[in-house]
Amino acid sequence: MSTSLTHPAAGTIEDNADDSDVSDTPVNYTLGRRKRGMLVSSTGYSYTVKPVKQGNGQTTHWRCTKRNGSVDCRAIVTQKGEQYQPELAASLQARAGHHPGLPSQVALLRQDNRARAKMRPEEPKDLEDLMNFQLDEHYLPEDFLRADFPVGVNRRRRRHLLLATQQQLDFLCQ
Repeated sequence: MSTSLTHPAAGTIEDNADDSDVSDTPVNYTLGRRKRGMLVSSTGYSYTVKPVKQGNGQTTHWRCTKRNGSVDCRAIVTQKGEQYQPELAASLQARAGHHPGLPSQVALLRQDNRARAKMRPEEPKDLEDLMNFQLDEHYLPEDFLRADFPVGVNRRRRRHLLLATQQQLDFLCQ
């Protein structure tokens, strides 16, 4: 015994999607051979009878068989006579969130950092670049750069920057 069902969203696709990806075949459900023990869909999912305490006896609820410690599939198929209707559990719909299509906070932070990186000066590639970098004093507080002097000669040449506030210098003088 096989019954055909077409999902309500099967006909809706995005305007820019390729039509070859859309499957126009309806989902077929087949009962297992053991006294209504299993329902198998043409998409490869299998369902078992969900025990229902109340009901009129005309409706059968089937739930996904992928239920163990790590996977808790909450897909449900409701059978009324020969009609099968796939459903999503309310808890699954609640977990989807209000705007699942929006980027995550981590992705937004990465995007922001990538944009800010373009405004930063380039990293020095060698010692010569490190010694000759231009310090932009515009970003330093007033009277914070006390001295900028080279130390050493040739390959052992280094650059020292003395940064301090007046309050720090007064504290060191005590």
